[in-house]
Amino acid sequence: MVGRVQRRLRSLLPERSLAFSPPTPPATPGAHGPRRNLPRTMRLPYPPVVKFEDLDEREKAWAVEHEKLWQRAHAIVAARPHLDPSLVYHTLVNMRRTPEERLARGLVRGPARAR
Repeated sequence: MVGRVQRRLRSLLPERSLAFSPPTPPATPGAHGPRRNLPRTMRLPYPPVVKFEDLDEREKAWAVEHEKLWQRAHAIVAARPHLDPSLVYHTLVNMRRTPEERLARGLVRGPARAR
């Protein structure tokens, strides 16, 4: 598998960026993420960390409010482990909007399709 990936990367990357070692599996089970399988030369840096103290009042209020929603989402998922916390959070955020606003936001993405 690694050989196939390296051959594919060689065909896509310029010659100077080929100095990398093959990707290694994560050290712990479940330690995965979008950067796991990328060679070191292709990884993007993480975004800068912003301290809570550096936020303005409006941003602090938003962060506190949404942290409470995340906590509530995790509390709901604790009782129902088959649910995904991010989907529960998304639902909680959308429940605060009016039906008209939810419909307008949904229609921005285009017409509904049958699945």
